[in-house]
Amino acid sequence: MYALISRFKLNMLLGLLYRIKNSTNNSHQNMSNTIKNACEVATGDRILTNETLSSYIQRIFYIPHREVSQVLQYTPEQLSDKMQSN
Repeated sequence: MYALISRFKLNMLLGLLYRIKNSTNNSHQNMSNTIKNACEVATGDRILTNETLSSYIQRIFYIPHREVSQVLQYTPEQLSDKMQSN
């Protein structure tokens, strides 16, 4: 069964993904905070403590998503740590 998403929510999701993509241009130390801020600015809802980006997208946009993404399977802190190690 496919989820229907409004154009408004789709634009919010695209804005969120764009902000996360651009956060990689910031220093790795600030990346976690940048991702959290991007989530809040794009959707109006904060990412919860220990919530993965995939779970956040699923909770906010009601889009089922597998946890196999190379980026979305992590929390903002874990993603920042992964980026620092590379």
